[in-house]
Formats: sequence, structure tokens, C-alpha cells
Amino acid sequence: MWNIFQSPWKRNGDAAAAEAAVAAEAVVFTKNERAASSPAVFIGPAPIQSCAGWIQELPAGNTMSVSGARLAGLAQVTDYLYISNGRAAKDSTVITRLNITCIINATQDNGNPCLPSVEYVWVPVTDSPETQLEEHFDTVADRIDEVRAQCGRVLVHCCAGVSRSATLCLAFLVKHCGMSLIEAHGLVKSRRPIVRPNSGFWKQLIDYEVKLRGTSSVMMVSSPLGLIPDLYEKETRGLIPL
Repeated sequence: MWNIFQSPWKRNGDAAAAEAAVAAEAVVFTKNERAASSPAVFIGPAPIQSCAGWIQELPAGNTMSVSGARLAGLAQVTDYLYISNGRAAKDSTVITRLNITCIINATQDNGNPCLPSVEYVWVPVTDSPETQLEEHFDTVADRIDEVRAQCGRVLVHCCAGVSRSATLCLAFLVKHCGMSLIEAHGLVKSRRPIVRPNSGFWKQLIDYEVKLRGTSSVMMVSSPLGLIPDLYEKETRGLIPL
């Protein structure tokens, strides 16, 4: 079984309101005692290991407080995996304080790395349902697992930290943490309530889960907004009269 951290945010259906809520309060992150003092070095594929024992709450007092205003665009998914928007990913103070050793950039803008000592992985994709992000699922998921095995920390980001980065985090959790897609989504959404992969990415994630697990825990259903994952169905009914 996997355990999620206690979420520092309350669920909010309005993405803008959720961002504002995060910015208005202090955020406490669990400190990873296993984080390496220097960037992880690529030494080749590491054995696939279960995430059990990595996704866990550490003892009281082993925490690190950082201003909510500075971390409004960043959330901790596990003790070695973070998700953020592009602005937070370029904040060298935050990256250094959280001991991030690898940053995965899922935008079309390669930008200028803020810290030469951090490994940067560029996945140049657009946030479009037609984008074949699934072509990068294995590569990104395996790299995250390699950094984890080396006791490093990974930050995955896109422009808003909502669709592309969330999709890549979900793919990793399904492949290397023994989670179903619906469990992985529940974890990531509990940490960052505004995550919402586009419909095309959801279809690709569903196909990926079937490929890895032989079955899918999420399915696409019809709605007034078009095809959506069934876990959004209730939410859509409440917003649009049928």
C-alpha cells in the first residue's frame, strides 16, 4: 500500500482560486534526509523498485517551511518528486532549498538553466490533445526512477503545472510505483488540486495503463464538454445542466 502526505491545500474546483489559496498560506514540505548533497550522476538504468517506503510521512519536526508565496506554483508529490509551473522551476532559491537534482521541462521553451549543477531534461511538447506525449512516457518515467534510486529529487514542470507535467507524473506513478491510474491521479490531485491533463493526454494515459497493467481504472465518457475521463463526470454534471 502507498500512503500520501497530508495535503496542505483544500480542494477547490476553481483553478485560479486554488492558486490564490496556495499563495496566501505557508506551505510545509517534508524534508528528504536521503537527498544527495550533489547532483545525481547518470549511471545507467536502475532496477525497477516499488515506491512503497518512499511515499511516506517522516517523523514530526523533520520539516522545512518555505513561504507559500514563493512556492505557490510548486507541489510535492512524493519525497523525491515535485511538480510545478515554469516560473517556480526557474527560482534558483527554491530549487536549491528543496535539493532538486533533476528538472524535467515539458514546454517548448528550453530557456536558460538557472543552476548549472542541476541536470535538465527537455521534453519539447505543446499542451494539445493531438500532442503524442506518450512517446516520452517511458523515457521520463525511467529517468525519474533512476534519480530516485540515486537518492536525488526531481521537479517536473510545464507552463502552468496543470496538464503536461501532471501527465508525466501520472505515467511515472503507474509504471514504477505499482499504482493504478485512478490512484495515481488521486495522489497528484491531493498534492496539487489544479492538475487537469487534457483529453488527449488522458486517452494516452489510459492506453499506457492498459499496456502496463492489462486493464484500465479510468475510461473516457461522453459529456456536454465532449469526451472526458469518467472521474470528471460528476463534476461536469454539476457545472452544466443536462
